[in-house]
Amino acid sequence: MEHFFFVGSDGSPTGLVGLELYGAIALLRSLVVGENARRKGVGSALVEHAEQYAGSKYVRSIYLLTTTAEAFFKRLGY
Repeated sequence: MEHFFFVGSDGSPTGLVGLELYGAIALLRSLVVGENARRKGVGSALVEHAEQYAGSKYVRSIYLLTTTAEAFFKRLGY
């Protein structure tokens, strides 16, 4: 879980996101936000953090696959 990030406490995270790095390409994966924290910017903040981290690792393109959060990611420019 080298490239996974969370907010909240260690024992009870509020949200989590991960990246799989493949050189200059990354796969954004496993974004999850607890129901009580949704619509408060947690998911967007996690994605932004993952994007900044990817940039620091010289990633040029980030891809994702979703069947349930298309509208959310579309709002973020994916």
